[in-house]
Order: sequence, then structure tokens, then C-alpha cells
Amino acid sequence: MYKLKMAIGTKSMPIRKEDWVSPDKTRPLASMKPNTLRWMIWIVSLAFLVSAYACKGERPSRDRKMNLLLITLDTLRADHLGFYGYPKNTSPTLDTLASASVIFDQAIAQSAITPVSHASILTGLNPYHHQLRSLHGGVGYELPDSCLTLAELMKANGYATGGFVSAFPVTLHYGLHQGFETWDEKFQKEDDIRILTDNGIVNTGRAQRAADETTTKAIAWLRQQAKTSFFAWIHYFDVHDPLILPPQEYLRRFLPKSQNQADVLRAIYDAEIAFIDDQIKRVLRELEDLQIRENTVLAVLSDHGEGLGDHQWWGHSILYKEQIRLVFLLSVPGRSESLRLSSLVRSIDLVPTIVELMDLDLPVGSRFDGVSLLELIDKSLTQPLTSYSESINDLTAYYGSQMQNESLYSVSDGQWKLILHREHSRDKRLELFDLQSDPHELRDLSEKHPEIAIRLRNHLEGMHAIVLDPPRPAIDEETKKRLKSLGYIK
Repeated sequence: MYKLKMAIGTKSMPIRKEDWVSPDKTRPLASMKPNTLRWMIWIVSLAFLVSAYACKGERPSRDRKMNLLLITLDTLRADHLGFYGYPKNTSPTLDTLASASVIFDQAIAQSAITPVSHASILTGLNPYHHQLRSLHGGVGYELPDSCLTLAELMKANGYATGGFVSAFPVTLHYGLHQGFETWDEKFQKEDDIRILTDNGIVNTGRAQRAADETTTKAIAWLRQQAKTSFFAWIHYFDVHDPLILPPQEYLRRFLPKSQNQADVLRAIYDAEIAFIDDQIKRVLRELEDLQIRENTVLAVLSDHGEGLGDHQWWGHSILYKEQIRLVFLLSVPGRSESLRLSSLVRSIDLVPTIVELMDLDLPVGSRFDGVSLLELIDKSLTQPLTSYSESINDLTAYYGSQMQNESLYSVSDGQWKLILHREHSRDKRLELFDLQSDPHELRDLSEKHPEIAIRLRNHLEGMHAIVLDPPRPAIDEETKKRLKSLGYIK
């Protein structure tokens, strides 16, 4: 299969919006391939794997564009879903969807922080290139306008775009709305709630909404777009925290025998997953009723996982497996069987995959840090991928934040994984894990295998991703007052 000519690695730069042609196409777009070969690739990509997928029905018309629906599941661990092996019935809808989808078993997030990870999902860039690297503070918390998002790419290719998000960490505040003609973040906010608690956990308070409310908004928009080509993003936040509980029927279904607080919280977590799963069922049923399901590509990803007590950590924002392993499945019309892939992939690979699958035109000089996974699916991708992840807190340490002033960087080649801990821009320690013999990352082998640790550290440093001296921009008094009211700074 044709391989996308995209720059991979440390030399990739954000796509500049000024490289786009004008809407009337008076300036030429950079085509990925001549039209004839594009059409051949389109047929092959819809067939996907001749040996693994059975195509049904008529071949899609070249004049009929495929729709794209992206669903992101905030803070959802992959190992709490049935199709990833979880024994409890949390995800019957997603399990059914997975039975006719490509399932990526080892998908890695580029950050365990919601806005940072979503920026990588939506741009195909690592955080050190898209520059949204922090949850809060004076710098690094907003996606630059110069970065091209998937929504802008789809819009420029003639698609209607709609985004429906459920919580503060993916709002206008972070710049993730870029390219969406319809943007819905209408949930209740309270200025007097401390979003950052004393122990460094982000409490979005009532600046969030339940999955059923977001779903209703998204369905109303989908009905309006039934006869157009569209890209919709639906973001669900319920499992992030128990502040907004699902209906009692879901809680009763997962009620634990033990009254231990940790067991109760895990039960709530599972109940929230089940509630989201039923809302996804509503969306899929609507696509069927509108007779557009068979013309809609569906990508489902989580932005990161959750500790749930593993590694003595309940929340997220650190880089162990349970926090950066993703839910990632891709459903393409015409496929009737599942394909499970165990190779390492990244959230940054979504956008290049969509570009190739949907035959999108790109601006001149386009580059992604990710690659098209169609090459992995048809087994033509011969070189294993390397993943990068980060969790940067020292960008805001100088503001007197309550957050622990440590930053984490990680790199993995699929077998070995290195985590670099830095505190106040100084080396703290290294952790090295053999993922094949120790998949839960419990045994640090950095002293036993220093040569491997050095190799991976050199690779990490070659990315020029590590923040040595965080910038110190001037902040006006009004901004300081606002940050204080939100609990971001003292």
C-alpha cells in the first residue's frame, strides 16, 4: 500500500494555516497522490485486509464522501472494557462495535493530561511540537492558532464540523475548538470553585456535564447534517471523577460487596463507563436511523487512563502503563470482522490515518509526528514505532502552584520503556521497564541494564522535548486574580 510521505520524528513542525489554499481553490493544494491512484488506494483501504475483512454491499461512490465521527473517552482505562479483557459487563456497545473494527492493543497517549493529550489526538503532533503542554498557569496551556487541527483539515476539505465537549479541560480556554463551525461547551461553571485542590488534583467541579446531555446536543446536530458530509467530535468526561454520578440503575449494577472506599470508587468508575456506553449506543442508533452509519468512519479513543490505586496513585498525570495506555479502535464501513493488532501505536497516528483513509488534501509542506496506521494494518509497515509521552508540571512551578513540581518524560520502543523524572529542571531519577516480562511496570531495571537506559535517554534527549528552564512571562494583575480564584496559584 502507498506510504504517506510524512516527516516523522524530531524534525516535524506544526502545519501552518497560512499554507492552506483559499476556499475557492484559486491556489493549488498539495495532493498526496494523483487522482487515479488515489481512487485505487481508496478501494484498497475500504477493503482493508483482503484476508481479514469481508466487504459487503456496493462500492462507495467516489462522489460520496465518508463522514467521520471521533469519540474521545476522558480518563478511561483500556483494561476496564470488555473487548480488552475486562470481566465485568461495562461496555456491551463498544464490545459489539469492536467485533467489526480494528482494535489497537498497545496504543499509547502522548500525555496523561487531558488538554495535552487531546491536542496530540487532534493535530498528529507530539506536545513539544504543538506546544500545549500544561493544564494550568501562564504559559503552555493553549494550542497555538498556528497549529492545524483535524477539524480545520476536514473543514478545508468540505466537511461540516461540530464539536461537543463535556468538561473544562477541553474548552475554548485550551484552544481545542479550532476548526469547528459548531462548538458546544454549554455546561454549568462556577467561578468560586477551586479547580486545583491542595493535593494537586484538578477538580473541575460543576464545569462539566453528564454524557447524556452531551449526547443529546450531538444527536441534534447530526440530524441537521444527515445529508451533508461531516466531522463530529463527541467528548465524554463522566469517568474522570465521581462528582457527577450516573443514574442509580448503573450504580446498583456494579455495587461492590465490600464497603471499602477504594472498591466503591472503582465500582462508580465502572458504572460511569456503562453509562457512557449506553450513550454511545444512542449515537450509533441515530446514525442507523439517519441511514448514514454505513457511510461513517468511527474512531474511539481515550485520552489517557487512571491510576485507580496502581503504583500507589489514584488519579492520572503520571506515565505508568495504566495511565497512558489508550482505548483505540477504528471502525470503517464495509468491515464485518475484527482485527486485533499488538504493535505499539500512538494517539498521534490518528490524524495521518484519517488523512489516508479519507483521501484528504493537505496543505503544502504538511508534516505529522504520527504515521498512517493503514500501513501497519496491511503489514507493510516494517519499522517498529517509538512512543513519546510527557507530563509537565514545572511550567507553572514558579507561580507557587500546589501541584507537585515534577515533570515526567517517557519513551518506549515497544519492549523497553524509560521514564525520566525531573524536579525543578534537575535530574531526579530514571526508571526502566521490560514490557515483555513486566507488563505492569513493577520492576525498575535501570541499574541492571544501564546501556538500554542510556540508549533510550539519548533518544529522548534527541527529541529536544525536555523543558530545562520554564519561561516566566509577565502576568497582569487581573489574570493573577483569576488564577487565584480558580485555585491555580496561591
